[in-house]
Amino acid sequence: MLNRNASRGQTMPFWTLAIVLALGLALFVMNYTNTVRWHIRAQNAADAAALTTIAADANLSNQQTTIQYTLAVDEYRLRSIINSMINAANSVGGCNPNNDDTGTDCDNAYDQEPEAYDKALGAYEAALTAAQNLQNAPPPNPMPMPTGSSGTPEPLPSAPAYSAAPAAFSLAASNTNCWDQGTGKAVFDCSFSYTANPDLQQTGLGSAEYVDIVACRNVTQVSPLAFNGQTTFEAEGRSAATLRPVTEQFSPGTTTDPNATPGAGGTPPPYQQIEDCPPNMPGQPGICNLSLGWLDTPPYIVNYAGLQVQATFFVATLTAPKGGISVTPACKQG
Repeated sequence: MLNRNASRGQTMPFWTLAIVLALGLALFVMNYTNTVRWHIRAQNAADAAALTTIAADANLSNQQTTIQYTLAVDEYRLRSIINSMINAANSVGGCNPNNDDTGTDCDNAYDQEPEAYDKALGAYEAALTAAQNLQNAPPPNPMPMPTGSSGTPEPLPSAPAYSAAPAAFSLAASNTNCWDQGTGKAVFDCSFSYTANPDLQQTGLGSAEYVDIVACRNVTQVSPLAFNGQTTFEAEGRSAATLRPVTEQFSPGTTTDPNATPGAGGTPPPYQQIEDCPPNMPGQPGICNLSLGWLDTPPYIVNYAGLQVQATFFVATLTAPKGGISVTPACKQG
C-alpha cells in the first residue's frame, strides 16, 4: 500500500511534457500551413497579374489579325469584280455582244458591275479605317495606383503608345475588386503589392511581348515564438507571361464553317461562299436574273477558292521568368 501510494503523481511530468510538445507541434504546423498558404496565394496573385497584363496586348494583336483577314477578303472581292468588268468590256466569259440589251448582252453585264464594285470598295474602306483607328487609338487610361508601404505609388510598366498593358497592370495592382473585401466577385488579390519589370519587351503589335511581375506581402506569423521570435515572413510570388503565336493557314472559300447552317446536302458552307449575284439584283435574293445581263459563270462570280490566308493569333501564356526584377518590391504590411 505504501509503495503504491508513493508512486502516485510521478506521471504528471510526462503528461505535462507531452502536452507542451503537442502544443508546440500544433503551433509549428499552424505556422507552416500559414506560410505555405500565403506563398501559394502570392504565386497565384502574380500569375493572374502577369496573364492579365499581357492579355490586354494579345487582344489588340488579335483585333489587328482579324481586320487584316477582312481586308484580304475585301481586296479579293474587288479584284474579282474588276476582272468581271474587264471580261464584259472585252466580250468574253459567256456574254454575247450580238444581243441588244437582251439576255446575256455584254453591255448589260458590264452595267451591273460598277454598283457591285462600289459596295465592295465601301467595305474595304471601312475595314481599312478600322485598322488605322486601332493603330492610332489612345491607350486605355490606367487606374489610380495604390500607395505602397514606402509611401510612393506603385510603378507602371513601360510600354509604347498603343499598349494596353499599363492599364491592365493598374487594374491588377489597384485596391479594387480585392478578395479580402468580401465582395464575392474578386478578380485580383490586392492583399499584395505588385511590381512589374520596367524592361517590358515590345516590338509592335503582334510581337512576342514579355512581362515579369512580383507579388509581395509581409505576413504576420501565427505564433512568433515557434520561429525564434520572428514576427513576420515575406510571402512573394514571381511570374512571367508572354504572347504565344498560333498560326492558321486555310482557304476561306473551301474550308467549311462549323458554325454555319448546313446546306441542302447536309454539309456546312465554307466561310466565304461564292458571290454570284450583284447587290442590286431585284427579285428573290440569291437568284441571278439572266435577262438583266448578269452571268452566273466563273468569269463573272467571286469564288474565294483561290484565296489562301495565313492568320496569326496570340494567346497569353505563362512562361519561365528571365532576367531579374530591377526594383525590389516594397512588400505591403500584413
